[in-house]
Amino acid sequence: MLRWFPARIWEMENGILGVDTIELNAIAQALGVHPGGFFDTRSWATWEAISEMNDSSLIFAKTIEEIDPRSRAVLEQVFLGAAFNA
Repeated sequence: MLRWFPARIWEMENGILGVDTIELNAIAQALGVHPGGFFDTRSWATWEAISEMNDSSLIFAKTIEEIDPRSRAVLEQVFLGAAFNA
């Protein structure tokens, strides 16, 4: 589908040749997967939702993802408590 030489693909697979973001995106499209799926185990639906987020939402989601688990649990309790009390 990509019309690349087999040797090029072999070099990419074996770490001899680097893969830039444009090539990674082309590979993902050919395979019918989201490019983020190469780096994470999230489902396609999750990646679609992430793709539709605006920049500030992505920054917030990334920040929440990087918070230590204990602090994240506290934040979830605060937000969930606020949602149920509203």
